Amino acid sequence: MLRALCRSAEFFAREHRRSIIKSPLDFVLGTLRPLADEIRWPAVVDVLAKLGQDVFEPPSVKGWDGGRQWIHSTAWVQRWNCLTTLLHRSDLATLRAGGVLEAVDPVAAWELLFLGGQISADGHAAVARQWSNTSGSSRERRLRTLHSLLSLPEYQLM
Repeated sequence: MLRALCRSAEFFAREHRRSIIKSPLDFVLGTLRPLADEIRWPAVVDVLAKLGQDVFEPPSVKGWDGGRQWIHSTAWVQRWNCLTTLLHRSDLATLRAGGVLEAVDPVAAWELLFLGGQISADGHAAVARQWSNTSGSSRERRLRTLHSLLSLPEYQLM
């Protein structure tokens, strides 16, 4: 039965992709995985608690309800701040050289992050504006553009 379910066309249908909101754990670790060489776990645990998912203190034996509770105005700002900390300070991790940080444009960075996932036209336009309007060193320009990419609604879904 499981084999039939996982091989069905419905299982891979486009309308079911990116329909689940990332939990703070998925958001933080999914962001760190392609970007970080060294992760500072105590700081990550603190960030997760601030985002509402203290991994060592679940609300019940069932765990967290998830879904839309992960995205609200305060959580959006906290996720933004988490990205700022990750990309512009070394509190959470040491960023890996190369890969996403060395992508020459926002579309290439998106492809590296999502392995071919789709970005909306509005998202693409916003990130392209960020890319072309950012001054400073090449690395700083890439970091600001990456911050914009990771802040898109599409990145909040899995």
